[in-house]
Amino acid sequence: MKETIFKNEKSLNILNLLIQNGHYKGFVESGRFELTRNHFPNNYKITGILNDIGEFEITSSLKINMFGSGKILAIVGILLTLAISA
Repeated sequence: MKETIFKNEKSLNILNLLIQNGHYKGFVESGRFELTRNHFPNNYKITGILNDIGEFEITSSLKINMFGSGKILAIVGILLTLAISA
């Protein structure tokens, strides 16, 4: 069973208020919406796509984001490990 939200004026207003109040980043369109939590511990992206019967089907996925400096430090660590073991 998929989780759904009815597409009506009340639910669209609530989704827009979540973005306007700063709880989520994202967008709400007539056929879909996408929300990402603004606070650090929650890394989930919530997506809703309108189906044939006029309901948004909700899916959530883990959003993994590695900062640029984290990538650089990981590469330096790998290179140092290879240099020490050689």
